Amino acid sequence: MDQQQESSLFDIQMDVDAQTSLLSISKWAKFVAITGIIIGAIVLILASAYGPQIIQAFTSLFSIGMNQEEAGMLIAILVIAVLMVSFWLYFLLRTSSLLNRGLESRSSAQLAAGFRSMRVYFVISFIMSLLSILSALSDLI
Repeated sequence: MDQQQESSLFDIQMDVDAQTSLLSISKWAKFVAITGIIIGAIVLILASAYGPQIIQAFTSLFSIGMNQEEAGMLIAILVIAVLMVSFWLYFLLRTSSLLNRGLESRSSAQLAAGFRSMRVYFVISFIMSLLSILSALSDLI
């Protein structure tokens, strides 16, 4: 009985329902990641194509002392945010592919790598959520 308790989580054989659930998670994660990366790419293309018009709109919108350099800095911050979200979505895409490969090949090592990648994705999610909460709290003060 002690030997069964010492066995690794990945030594356990998954039933069909667990495999189906993980496969479904993998497919949805891939869909969400690819959709997010495509939207990020479109935003970057539009930002680079219409950069001067966007800067002009920001300077007229924030006419209380904002010059073009500050508006350009705002655009740069938005581009960096889009790149961070794309990096974040990369880990979701990687999770999807590793889980899918691990299920197809019945490889516990690839499943473990997929779960490690998922852990990184959730750590980044937590950090982004924490920054969002801090930003909202700083607006209240």
